[in-house]
Amino acid sequence: MDKLKVIKNAIIIGISLFIISAISQEKSGNFKFKALDFGLGIYKDCQATVENGFNGDIEFQFDINSNILSFQYKCGIGLIDNGTLFNNVFDVFLEVNLLYGRELLISKKVLCGFHLGAGYIHSTKLFGDVKNAMGFPVSIKLVHVILKQISLGVSPYVNFNRLNNIYSLNLFLRVKFNK
Repeated sequence: MDKLKVIKNAIIIGISLFIISAISQEKSGNFKFKALDFGLGIYKDCQATVENGFNGDIEFQFDINSNILSFQYKCGIGLIDNGTLFNNVFDVFLEVNLLYGRELLISKKVLCGFHLGAGYIHSTKLFGDVKNAMGFPVSIKLVHVILKQISLGVSPYVNFNRLNNIYSLNLFLRVKFNK
């Protein structure tokens, strides 16, 4: 568990430095803190054994001349089905991703965004092996504006990596910070 504490601390420090950097640069020109997305959903990976579970994410979005740069932290917990009820194993994954994306206005209150990037994935099985790998996440976001600063959306997502590709579908709440 010491590795997990080190990873958590590195993630917290990374997020803090990223936010401080973004806030300090927000005043200079076209780099602006855009929004914060909170997502919850289900995931599945299709390796030799079938794994299903729940996941959540938080995504910090920055606007740079109509381009979106995002820092995403995603985690999930699932159950690996080994065929018998008492032989199942819990699996936990953590992801830290840097994403690039664009959004298109479909109508007055509906946006569609496409995001892709690179990141780090940490996967561990309860009482089992721990694995780390580079991942390449891709997501599409369909966003419906509810209020000026609040939106709801749905996001299909995939992370391609050498451990096990992760497919998820999340509902998310977006809190927008600029106009």
